Amino acid sequence: MALSVVAAVGRFALAHWLDDHFILATGFLAAVAASWIGGFGPGLATLILSFLLITLASVAGVLEIGGQPTRTEVVLYSVAGLGVAWLGGRMRSALAAAEVGRLAARERQERLDEALGERRGIQDEKERLLVEQSLMRAQAERQSATLAKLVHELQEKNAFTEAILRQVPSGIIAAGAETGGVVLRNDVAQRISRDPLEPGRSITESVEQIEGVGFRSDGVAYRADDWPLMRCLRTGEVVENEEIELRFPDGVRKTISVNAGPVIDASGRIIAAVCAFDDVTEARRGQDALVESENRFRRLAGAIPHIVWITNFDDSLEFLNNGWFDYTGMSAEETYSQDGWSSAIHPDDLDSVHEARRRALAACASYEVEYRIRGGDGVYHWFLGRGVPVCDEQGSPVSFFGTATNIDDRKRDERSARFLADVGAKLAAVVDEEHTLKEITRLAVPFFSDWCAIDLVEENHELRRVAVAHDESTPAEVVDILSHRYRFRPGAPYGLQGVVQSRQPNVVAHITDEILISVAQNEEHLQALRAFNPRSYLCVPMIGRDVVLGAMSFATTSSGRRYDQKDLKLAMELAGRAAVAIENVRLYDRLRETDRRKDEFLATLAHELRNPLAPIRNSVLILRLKGSTDTDSQWAREVIERQVGHMSRLIDDLLDVSRITRNKLELRLDRVDLAAAVGDAVETSRPLLDSFGHELKLDLPTEPVVLQADRTRLVQVFASLLNNAAKYTERGGVIGLSVRLREDVVEISVKDSGIGIDPEQLPHVFEMFAQFTPSIDRTQGGLGIGLALAKGLVELHKGTVEARSAGLGAGSEFIVRLPLAASTAARGVRTGPGDGSHADRPHSRVLVVDDSEDIAESLGRVLSLKGHEVHLAHDGEKAFALAGSLRPDIAVLDIGLPGMNGYELARAIRKQPWGRAITLIAVTGWGQINDRRRSSEAGFNHHLVKPVEPTTLLQLIGSPSSNS
Repeated sequence: MALSVVAAVGRFALAHWLDDHFILATGFLAAVAASWIGGFGPGLATLILSFLLITLASVAGVLEIGGQPTRTEVVLYSVAGLGVAWLGGRMRSALAAAEVGRLAARERQERLDEALGERRGIQDEKERLLVEQSLMRAQAERQSATLAKLVHELQEKNAFTEAILRQVPSGIIAAGAETGGVVLRNDVAQRISRDPLEPGRSITESVEQIEGVGFRSDGVAYRADDWPLMRCLRTGEVVENEEIELRFPDGVRKTISVNAGPVIDASGRIIAAVCAFDDVTEARRGQDALVESENRFRRLAGAIPHIVWITNFDDSLEFLNNGWFDYTGMSAEETYSQDGWSSAIHPDDLDSVHEARRRALAACASYEVEYRIRGGDGVYHWFLGRGVPVCDEQGSPVSFFGTATNIDDRKRDERSARFLADVGAKLAAVVDEEHTLKEITRLAVPFFSDWCAIDLVEENHELRRVAVAHDESTPAEVVDILSHRYRFRPGAPYGLQGVVQSRQPNVVAHITDEILISVAQNEEHLQALRAFNPRSYLCVPMIGRDVVLGAMSFATTSSGRRYDQKDLKLAMELAGRAAVAIENVRLYDRLRETDRRKDEFLATLAHELRNPLAPIRNSVLILRLKGSTDTDSQWAREVIERQVGHMSRLIDDLLDVSRITRNKLELRLDRVDLAAAVGDAVETSRPLLDSFGHELKLDLPTEPVVLQADRTRLVQVFASLLNNAAKYTERGGVIGLSVRLREDVVEISVKDSGIGIDPEQLPHVFEMFAQFTPSIDRTQGGLGIGLALAKGLVELHKGTVEARSAGLGAGSEFIVRLPLAASTAARGVRTGPGDGSHADRPHSRVLVVDDSEDIAESLGRVLSLKGHEVHLAHDGEKAFALAGSLRPDIAVLDIGLPGMNGYELARAIRKQPWGRAITLIAVTGWGQINDRRRSSEAGFNHHLVKPVEPTTLLQLIGSPSSNS
């Protein structure tokens, strides 16, 4: 029935695809399935029922197949269905019969297998029993071997245990729980306890028989059941490092450290206990000694005036003494925190500290480093840190030990010394007191203060501020208000006037606002003081030899520095040095003024001395030109001429020495032939040499020797040495002048056979005004300036001069060393005073002007005797008028004329068209460099110094175009 319904439903489901084809196909399939399952009858019934259901469904319109099955289709369907149903039934019947036969065959086989199994079981049982017997025999053999092995192993383990017990440095005792007897013990236990501790004996009995008495750390004696091993057996307590003091009758005491614990089986029952103990007597003594040593170290570290520290390898602190906490004011918590101690190190010094420690760690060597540590008051002080790494056996550092010593006083002293040295250098070069004092204030800021001022006492006893310096943090307008507008307040408790009047310093270590209010003159002053924000103040007087010269004031602001007694001492030292410098400057100014007046006096003296010498020399020349044959007259003329020349040289030497000492003598350098200069010097000194009857020996090179020098001054040097040799050599002596070339220098030696020089006086021969013979014996001595002048002139030529003598009566030698010129060739070398001789130019019209009638008259007569037309004038105005009317070729003018002086007269003449061609010659007693410069600027062609050598003047008149 079900299969028929399925066939109808299936045909309905397949209607879309099958349409009106194979209308009964699903019924045929249902019949095949039913015959297979149930046989022919069910298959036939399904075939018929399927046909009916499909047909009725088609008639009813349920199946839209477009028609009914044809008769042929019905017949074919029926025949095929019957055949399939019959075939399916037969196949099912055959399968059922085959299944029955199979079941019967299996039942027979099972009965056969059962019978065979019974017979096989009996055989198997027999074999099993034989195998079991063999196995039991093998097992017994194995157990016997295992037992023997276990016995052997047990023996080995016992031997091993005994060996361990013998080697273990601790005492070992084991006791059983049931018997309470000693199970095992080693020799160390016997030795420490002084008891045999025989195995098997009760542990209680053993404890009672120990000679020593045990005491706890609190001094209470142990009872028998209080010993650690007994407590373990009784309660299972685990004992760790319990110290017991054993006191024996013979006075020996031992300290043992005990560890004990129970042995527990699987059920948790205590079956034994084991006790291990060590003799720690020596160790405890060492620990006690170490503790005592550490205590002594801590007491020592606390007593020494240094910071003592110990750090670990990672820079963490291990120990710091109280010196650190007392100085820094830091707590232990702050110090031992991370980076706690390093926070007190000045940031600028921290890297150098770490670097020094790093190098010391790398080399495992000690180190030293200077750095600053902040104190409890916030001020940094300098410390000298010393550290030593503590290294292990492999040389690796494990910790650091070191000290820090306060060296701030030493550093301050060093800085103060450097500061005073700098100040001393400034003061040593002082030429102007105000400039120097300003330099001192700039040195004081910021080294010593943030603001510094210096005031000097004027002649009217008023204070004048000459120098102020301050750091950049203070506004300039505030400094101006305080430094200049509100400097003084009469009766103020602090300030300059009180210090100057009392001659005592004033120190205010800590300036409070109350102090500012007390010194303020008004509200503006107070506001400026508060903006200035001074922290500390110091004012010291500058005391000279007799009076207070002024005061130095110092103040600190942004630096926060507070002045103390050391600072006061430094300030007083600075003020003292400044006072000495000021007095030296003022003394120097007075000396300079005195020196200036001395120079003016010498110049005036020379001028006044030369004026009378000029007519004397002119008169001598007139006498010579007249040609008198009287012997006495000739002798008198020669004496006068020599003495005039000697006096002129003395005057010139005085002025030259004055110029050299003031570095005002200028050289006129040119290429000079040394032989020519020596020849001029010999010619100059010849009269003196001849007057003494000396023999002069010259030893000069055959080749020219060229110097870059002032020929006139070289002649002056050599003539001075020759004159000196002539004066101090007995009449008829020998004087030698030799020249030697030494690489790039030339040596000129003047050697005599005279009186010699005492060795003690030899170092002083070139000093000014040096005289080494009594004045009464110095018949030929001069002023004592000749050798000093010669030395000065040689040094101006970058040369040296040396005096030698073997002693009194052994003669003397003076050696001059001068540098050679770049080339010693004589090309272009000056060999004489001019390029050639010039004949006097006859009939020149010469105007001679001098306020001294004797000088003018004598000079005019000399020129007239030489054939010149001479006109005289004695003042500037008349000379100018006469020059305008005469139109002279040459004008010889004195400088010191009444009315219009020589300079003014020369300028007036040069301004006139007719005066531009006139040769102007200045003849004056003023011969300093400044005088020559002024004459050149006024228009003079030549400048001659009185008394003029007439031949020199005649030579200039003969060649008026040359300038000198």
